Amino acid sequence: MLNVVTRRIIKKAENYDDLVHVGTNDQILEYLRTENLLDTSTGFSLDKIYFLCKNEDFWVKCIDVLRKRCIYNDVIWCFTFKHAPQEEHLLREYMFNTWIKNNESALGPFFDSKLITARPKTIGFSKFLEYNPMINARAHSVGKDGTRRILNKTFRETYDRFLTSMLYKKDLSFADKLVFCYYL
Repeated sequence: MLNVVTRRIIKKAENYDDLVHVGTNDQILEYLRTENLLDTSTGFSLDKIYFLCKNEDFWVKCIDVLRKRCIYNDVIWCFTFKHAPQEEHLLREYMFNTWIKNNESALGPFFDSKLITARPKTIGFSKFLEYNPMINARAHSVGKDGTRRILNKTFRETYDRFLTSMLYKKDLSFADKLVFCYYL
């Protein structure tokens, strides 16, 4: 005789799949807190609890547990837009881990907003090139036939990148002005 039920009946959750189907939210959160989430032999995968993140209470607790365990998941953090768009720190985490990592060049070398801040990977005095010998004065004609053109291609490209990056800044810092003086 065939017995049809409206919900799967499992007496004891023996693996993660069973827990997701019949366990309570608190049991699932406890599993996230205590079990080895890298062990895939239990059937663990965060994508199996995405549907539970529709519930704001579960989602808040899940984010807290995952953050404490240093685990990030794009889809779970994406629920910030649904549950807590006013929580700027969560939006910043999501934007940094998804969009900025892949699209940093689209922002330019310097970009500041409430949610996104982009900075060049090398900043400050880390990349200076100089002519050799250092007695070559740049205040006088440097190029051929009296033209003022930097002959060293690598030095010229570095200087051009520096000037271009400064165009994106609203205000120049003391260090930026010092670099300008260095290049004079």
